[in-house]
Amino acid sequence: MKFQCTKCSLCCKKKHLDEMPLLIGATLPRKSNGDCLHLKKNGQCAIYRRRPMVCRNKDSFDLFSEMTGVSTLKEWYVQGNEKCNKMQEAEGLDPKFRIDVSVYDVMAT
Repeated sequence: MKFQCTKCSLCCKKKHLDEMPLLIGATLPRKSNGDCLHLKKNGQCAIYRRRPMVCRNKDSFDLFSEMTGVSTLKEWYVQGNEKCNKMQEAEGLDPKFRIDVSVYDVMAT
């Protein structure tokens, strides 16, 4: 099972990163505008292969599932994608970036 990411890069922007310390008790390095230091102008991660564990969905589940009460990877991914969809809608992103969470119903867990 793989997290369905549309690479909108909102999770690397200031608004989302401001919420993250509440979950992980830490902060990521930031640019002066508040975005992740490693977010390139094209929306890609400059250190993708070496990105922190919190930026990796499967690793985040392993780290925080007990603390958040989420018991399955599928549930973690669905909740993450629902949050992505809400952020995208709030930011006025093109609906093509929305994730259909029903794809997880047909994936093996």
